[in-house]
Amino acid sequence: MMQNETDSKALMKLFRLIANLLTVQDIGNDLCSKKTMYYQDLLKKSKLVLQKYNNFSQNKEMIECVLCCLANVTFYDKLVIVQNDFEFKNLKNDILAIISGFIMQTEQEDICCEALRILSNLSRCKELIKQIIKYKIIDALVILLESNQKEIVYYAIGSLINLTNNDDIKRQMDNQVMESLLQIVQDCNIDDNDLISVSLKCIGNIMENNNKLQQDFTQRIENILMQYGEQCDTAISKSYRQEETNEITQVFELRNLINQILNNMPEEMYICLVPKNMSKLNNQEIQNLDLYIDQLYEGKQIGEQEVKFLCEKAQEILRLESNVQPVKSPITICGDIHGQFHDLMELFKIGGKIPDTNYLFLGDYVDRGYYSVECVSLLTALKVRYKDRITLLRGNHESRQITQVYGFYDECLRKYGNANVWKYFTDLFDFLPLTALVEGQIFGLHGGLSPNIKSLDEIRQLDRVQEIPHEGIFLQNKYIQDLCVIFYGVILIVEVGLIKVLGEQDLLLDKISHQLVMEGYEQTHDKKVVTLFSAPNYCYRCGNQAAIIEVDENMNMTYLQFDPAPRRGEVHITKKTPDYFL
Repeated sequence: MMQNETDSKALMKLFRLIANLLTVQDIGNDLCSKKTMYYQDLLKKSKLVLQKYNNFSQNKEMIECVLCCLANVTFYDKLVIVQNDFEFKNLKNDILAIISGFIMQTEQEDICCEALRILSNLSRCKELIKQIIKYKIIDALVILLESNQKEIVYYAIGSLINLTNNDDIKRQMDNQVMESLLQIVQDCNIDDNDLISVSLKCIGNIMENNNKLQQDFTQRIENILMQYGEQCDTAISKSYRQEETNEITQVFELRNLINQILNNMPEEMYICLVPKNMSKLNNQEIQNLDLYIDQLYEGKQIGEQEVKFLCEKAQEILRLESNVQPVKSPITICGDIHGQFHDLMELFKIGGKIPDTNYLFLGDYVDRGYYSVECVSLLTALKVRYKDRITLLRGNHESRQITQVYGFYDECLRKYGNANVWKYFTDLFDFLPLTALVEGQIFGLHGGLSPNIKSLDEIRQLDRVQEIPHEGIFLQNKYIQDLCVIFYGVILIVEVGLIKVLGEQDLLLDKISHQLVMEGYEQTHDKKVVTLFSAPNYCYRCGNQAAIIEVDENMNMTYLQFDPAPRRGEVHITKKTPDYFL
């Protein structure tokens, strides 16, 4: 008896340790993307332990530890690549069957919440949808919406959000679900912005393409949202007066979501319940971020540990963004930066600073210029601080291979004495979205359109979390080939209706790349394709202008050209790099 109790405590400590380790994203990413066998083994052992220790009264702490571990590891489920996934699928089905018995244990709030976190993460897997229907999990979630425990309600809605991305399940969402969600929103106050946000996301998903629900509920939703919009505006004004900057960001996020739903139902809204301890920014972190941003605006680099913090926080944000990231207007769109820090400052001078102006950057933040570290550090800090005010896409220079040739790697060595900062950023680059869609009308990306890609859904299915493959290598994997074509070249902004046509025309980069846009932008295809370049006097010698595009609320586009900022006596780098344009 004593031995069994000792073994039980040791096992519990082990699961608690693994759960804590998985809150470190480097460890979680490595485990799930490179050591898949360990991921599967952890699921197997968790399943066995839950089957053995299933008595709540005697083993509550053990069950909670195992569920927390499972919730944290399933956060990374999308990274897992399994060649023969039949056994893996059955394993996840078994776990789903087990936790379906836990999610209604509302008297055990911690256990219920951990089970809901697992469900939310697993419900992103399309292969589990039949099992979710089989176990009548939808009915259980609807009941949980009536709970008086906000954390349970929050996690239940998170699961519903993911499940509504399946049409079969969404059809089961009836007036009762909408009534429950609306009641939650009505009962909340502005301080419950997290709960309001997930409720509104779920409402938006359910109503999308459902004319009957839109007719029945649109007016009520608009009335509620207008009420919250007024509260947001009051809270923002109050926060500014009292300099409560930590409150401003949260309220801005809710205000943006309200505008998004009022203007257009969201096209895709996954919620990924991140491992515990990976929470939102606290007050101290916000204060530190503001200091970093002020320092970076002055052209001063920040420390290695500060860069690590930025990259870890940014990765948490970026992993939740789509390959086709939805963006709202008004927005200012920018092309290549290429480490030209003083010209980036000129860009902000013309376009306005964040958060007063929303920005979409289309890639190539590093290499060629002398201040790649400062440029990418500032943009990353702004992303972490104002995540909904700036969208960063991946260019072909956001690559381990390219940056070792064109300057960023050497700059990191020179400024920090080691390659750690280079590694932090290049690991982060893997998570940058590939494309952006502004109000469903303007499509932005860094590069051309592959002939293999005929729709946005095909882009959404690409696995972007990887190093960009070298152009020219024969690659069997269609996704890899398409990624290579997307990344290799300069920037396009395309009307969405042209995607299929341009793809069929094989609009590859040999038609528009390897050419410097001397005026900062160039329009082709009846002005429906724009090549945009935002690094004036490229490489400090080309003499070109730069440009950005302002898109207003009515989707009118204004091109703003600018010249290089006055030279600040940059130190010349003697290392010779290839001359051809990238």
